[in-house]
Amino acid sequence: MNLVIIILTCIISIGNLKSIENGTLRSVLIVFRHGARTPLWIYKNDPHKYWSEGLGKLTTEGKNQMYSLGKKLRNEYWHFLSQHYNEDEVYVRSSDIVRCKMSAQLALAGLFPPIGYQIWNPNLLWQPIPVSYVPYFEDNLLSMHKLCTAFFGGVKSVIFSEEIQNYSIIHQELFKYLSLHTGEDINDVFRIHSLYDTLKIEEHQNLELPSWSKNLQWDVMYEMAALKLFLFSMTPFTQRLSGGVFLKDVIMQFSKRNSNETNLKLILYSAHDSTLVSVLQTLGFRKLFIPDYGAHLAFELHEVDDTYEIKTLFAKNFNSSLTPLELSFCQSPCTLNEFEAQLQSKSLLPADWDRECLKVNSSDTFGIEKLLK
Repeated sequence: MNLVIIILTCIISIGNLKSIENGTLRSVLIVFRHGARTPLWIYKNDPHKYWSEGLGKLTTEGKNQMYSLGKKLRNEYWHFLSQHYNEDEVYVRSSDIVRCKMSAQLALAGLFPPIGYQIWNPNLLWQPIPVSYVPYFEDNLLSMHKLCTAFFGGVKSVIFSEEIQNYSIIHQELFKYLSLHTGEDINDVFRIHSLYDTLKIEEHQNLELPSWSKNLQWDVMYEMAALKLFLFSMTPFTQRLSGGVFLKDVIMQFSKRNSNETNLKLILYSAHDSTLVSVLQTLGFRKLFIPDYGAHLAFELHEVDDTYEIKTLFAKNFNSSLTPLELSFCQSPCTLNEFEAQLQSKSLLPADWDRECLKVNSSDTFGIEKLLK
């Protein structure tokens, strides 16, 4: 009996501590990868060429994942978010890609089902919530498709660096094997990424893979596919022009909140695996990995004793709980001012992105833009 009392006391104490911490939360910004989709690319000899949804589109599983993500975020922040949807407290932006826009809407359906006066149809517990986006070739926040010659030049330097070229040489036999069986010219990590993605999706859909795939070293394929994602933000220079843009936005959004310029409690961004990798690398996390569907990165703004602190958390997929990330350059408690100062000291925050993008001659970037598509 004494043991039960002790356990209950501990639970109550933890709950109280959590309540105290929750009371400090002022705003949260979350970026997540879209839900499960169909392949983006079909190789020449692929026996599975037809997908009813089309290429790169959310599957039924993906739709359920995003709805579940919204419900999970509601449970995660039930203490903080208003019970009813309030447009003054919520801002949602998506990458200008259909699967991301749909993912945003599905997550919102889970986050803010209509309650009380917001129920407009008792047979449909859903309500319309606006999702903003920037046109595809103008977006440098959630996808790196706005023209930036300096960025493309920096990526080209990485791709043609001795390290990456030697890495490709080591895997020449794999390239030849895959080229022979796929009917495609597989000669770099970009094609490996596309092929790995397609094969894994087909396998997940219980489609029979070709016999030649049984000889593949899937761990090697995974590493190479992950490397493709990391190539775009491997140096401080390219991080500044990619993940740095995102982190500057986090700082701007939170600065507006702590100066009462906005009432936003929740900022939600629907994006890509490449978005998460770029931001995480800029924050100093370098381990190669491919973010799962629904993986999400959260930034929380807390007010503690008149000081604004920032907390960073990560969840590995749509159904995982957020866990704290310890930043190497800003130990907890990390104030918003220190967070910004440290990123500035590392030259990771662009001062004028458009102007900085013009510093490299466009001819130096020839062929790089197509790799981003």
